[in-house]
Amino acid sequence: MRIKELLIEGLFGLYDYKIPFKLNERITIVIGPNGYGKTRILLLILAILRLDFQKAADIPFKRFTIKFDDNSSLEIIKSKNNKYLQIEELIILNSEGKKLKFKPGKKNILTEKEIALSDKISEEINRANRDLHRISLNTWQNLKTGELIESDSEVNKILKKTDETYTDYQYLFKSTYFNFNKIPAQFLEYFNRVRNEITPSLVGTRRLYNTEYLQNMSLEYAPVNILNMMIKNYSWGIVNKIEDEKTKTKNISKDLDSTFNNRLRKYDGKVLTKDELKKELEFIQEEEKKLKASGFIDKEKSSVFKLDNLDEESRKLLTLHIRDMKIIIMNLEILKKRMALFLDIINEKFINKQLLISPETGFKIILQNGDLLELDSLSSGEQHQIIIWYEVLFNAKPGTLFLIDEPEISLHITWQADFIKDLKRILSLVDLDFFIVTHSPDIIDRFWNLTIELEGN
Repeated sequence: MRIKELLIEGLFGLYDYKIPFKLNERITIVIGPNGYGKTRILLLILAILRLDFQKAADIPFKRFTIKFDDNSSLEIIKSKNNKYLQIEELIILNSEGKKLKFKPGKKNILTEKEIALSDKISEEINRANRDLHRISLNTWQNLKTGELIESDSEVNKILKKTDETYTDYQYLFKSTYFNFNKIPAQFLEYFNRVRNEITPSLVGTRRLYNTEYLQNMSLEYAPVNILNMMIKNYSWGIVNKIEDEKTKTKNISKDLDSTFNNRLRKYDGKVLTKDELKKELEFIQEEEKKLKASGFIDKEKSSVFKLDNLDEESRKLLTLHIRDMKIIIMNLEILKKRMALFLDIINEKFINKQLLISPETGFKIILQNGDLLELDSLSSGEQHQIIIWYEVLFNAKPGTLFLIDEPEISLHITWQADFIKDLKRILSLVDLDFFIVTHSPDIIDRFWNLTIELEGN
């Protein structure tokens, strides 16, 4: 399931847009003057795909429709009468052409005090568990598992630690703002399908900073000690990804070892000849060298076998061992290829310095004279490059829709001109879609066929 088209009516009460996605190219670039709502469109897509109707309703629009490539669609209509951001109606058109409608019903208008209380509760829960994300007044979603959590389960357990907040929550729960319990089963089934098949990921304009500590504070006036540079978090992130992959590989290896004798007894496939064994073992030894250099396997580990005087049973054993080694190598190959492409893209742009990846310490910047450079000494443009390409290559699963806001920030025009070309290189490796908003003709470069221009009504 992929997005085919967006229809937006009454954005800011001013603009109606029809935005077809470039499905074949998998890259859609939206351009338009300041104030036409490009960033708000990104936030609407993100909120709806996360089923965060409360956040979607914070954005001023009348009607928002997402059409998918299976000919189904999801339409959200906002209430005209409730200034506190109600959803009037949800409409699903399924792939068989059947239309389903759901009206949450007449709602109590929340007072400003109740809105403030709701924000206080949200902050309390986020502090206790940062994986929980509110998607309606009474419903939360675990961002790691996708699980929907209602007020009478985990949320209550968290809030009972603070009696005052818990009392506030029970009071607020009586308001029927948007209750997932009342949504018909067909809608929940459709929502779950959308959530499972399309993962939205926003790369916003404040990507250099860990803004969870900043709240509503302006970056210009934030104390230096809370400007936690995200580049360091990404550096440790790659260490964790390598460790996770090594652990996964060790578990696969243990499983293969534990079943090896049984599989060997039952093996009735082709047994490799001596020459074929030699060729395959040379390939495996070469791959092991690369994996050792990348830190994926221990340096002392190697596959060395004598191929003299091999009988049929020995060749069968080696044939099965080679198959197992290829399974292990293929498991590591995906991350290894992504790391190689990541380093290629970054180091093609860096001047007088080189980015390396250490399995123990993460990113290392080596200057031309051999000295180490601290990560936060990189220019903002260099940090933007590392963060964007890290997000795309390492934080994406197949089917992710990347929403990228102004990728040109802090980039020299030659780096901007490489941006779409680099995305295309990544698309040859990873199954993703990109929806980009930009003001820069240099980002577009020669790819004007990928652009959609917003025109004010």
